[in-house]
Amino acid sequence: MGNSSESSVSSPSSTSAPPVRPKGKMMLALVVALVLIIAALAGAWAAGLFGGKEKKEKVLVVGMAEDITIMDPSKANWMFGPADVIYDTLFTRDLEGGYADGLVDTWVMDRDNLTLLMNLKPNMKFHDGTPCDAEAIKWNVEYQGGPDAYSAYMFASIAEVWVIDAVTVQFNLSYADSSLMFNLSNIYSAIMSPAAVQAAGDSYGTGTNVTGSGPFMIQKWIPGESVTVVKNPNYSWAPRWMENRGAAKIDKIIYKIVPDDASRTLAYESGDIDVLMSVPPYKIGQYQARSDTEILSGPGQGVYFLEFNCGMAPWDNVSLRKAFGFMINRTEIVQTVWYGYGEPAPNYLPPILPETNTNPALNFTYDPVRAAELLSIAGYVDSDQNGWVEKHHQELTLRIWTTTRGEDSSMSALLKEQIEECGVHVALSQYDMNTLEDLCSQGDFDSDMGKDSWPRADIMDWLLGSDYIPYPNTAHFSDPVFDDLILQGYAATSDAEYTAAMTAAHERLLELSPWAPIFYWEQIHAVHTWVSGWTVHPLGQETVQDIVDVDINK
Repeated sequence: MGNSSESSVSSPSSTSAPPVRPKGKMMLALVVALVLIIAALAGAWAAGLFGGKEKKEKVLVVGMAEDITIMDPSKANWMFGPADVIYDTLFTRDLEGGYADGLVDTWVMDRDNLTLLMNLKPNMKFHDGTPCDAEAIKWNVEYQGGPDAYSAYMFASIAEVWVIDAVTVQFNLSYADSSLMFNLSNIYSAIMSPAAVQAAGDSYGTGTNVTGSGPFMIQKWIPGESVTVVKNPNYSWAPRWMENRGAAKIDKIIYKIVPDDASRTLAYESGDIDVLMSVPPYKIGQYQARSDTEILSGPGQGVYFLEFNCGMAPWDNVSLRKAFGFMINRTEIVQTVWYGYGEPAPNYLPPILPETNTNPALNFTYDPVRAAELLSIAGYVDSDQNGWVEKHHQELTLRIWTTTRGEDSSMSALLKEQIEECGVHVALSQYDMNTLEDLCSQGDFDSDMGKDSWPRADIMDWLLGSDYIPYPNTAHFSDPVFDDLILQGYAATSDAEYTAAMTAAHERLLELSPWAPIFYWEQIHAVHTWVSGWTVHPLGQETVQDIVDVDINK
């Protein structure tokens, strides 16, 4: 190459020797070519073109006992498992229960000026490629806080949403909501793609019409059978309390829905299922003895209960309902059915919540004498001494509806024995969970056995507030005093005020007894030893899970 000071270039003569490539550059070219060839051969070998072994896809199979009906946070009464990994929330809860970053990176809560200023993590996108930014947050709050949304109460204190720029958004509050951080960290306030919701319309939340910004994307959903999600390769905004901040280590998760205990456990024992959620209690001891299994447990954040139809005679009688709370031998149920996992429940809220500390005189115990007294107050006595209580010569029968799950079947059978020992006939019927919910919503039933899962006292409102009749308030319970106390709790400006109001609401329920509490349940998972990083979140199954740190080497 000529120097810039040269004014002309000589033409080569016809007798000149052909140009020769410098030896050093020739060797360099040969080396580069050789490296490229080796790399290409290695790639072909890895891809199996020369009979080599193809890189194995990491697939985690999770066994679930319960089906999912919808994965739209604004319409779902419950969802967990796939939703926990498809969606992100504004905030998360770490493994100590503290509030931590989610889609929000940093934030300032100003209770005096009623504002929550949030800085989002930059460059986040939904699975459809649209930006997960301040405008998307504003849309979600307005959509999920709408009057017809199940989730509306979670956004009730947000009067206005200001979009300051693409990554800065401010909530202006109508009151200092002590529940707001909790609400915004739960899966039922998960952030959806506005574009996906608008495109799908009423079908959003079903099929493959489920679009979040989480570490996994929905691939296939066969109702009643399975939900398959695949890794989001662009995910890079995991919460700071997770070790891996980027894309998940596993490539695919298949959530298998297997309601039948025998089939589900057989699939786990054969290795077809890697993680078994909702381990049947009778299998716990067997699995603890297996060298390829670890049993993980944690609070279920809820209670099993016997729910009465308060809108239909004779179950509209408070004394009659309350009598059943003293017929239940809770310790026997925990030890016999659940092999010691769980805790007898004297009231409606789990022991991790301060609002469970009610007046001890209102708590339920196993006391057949007290049960007989309350039956008598309600007009039911064993006047002919045949062992059964009656009123107007009609013996009392309680129809209990429950699900087909094995543990529910075992518990209902034991409840039947305990209640009949107190002189009341019991008729049992079993349904799949969704059918049971539909039937109870229609209101023509005596009682059903259910459970809740929620690490906050406002679950009482969701399941027993007047605004939620006939569903999810399938008890058809209505009491204006209780409703007013709940509203006081929502309007609380401090945790102390919230606890005071919700404790009073809890005590009001215990006095009116729409439920007979049974026991505080636990999450129980069986995990094969080839799975690492799986955890049971201490705040329950409806929180964002640390899935990016889970790995499988099978």
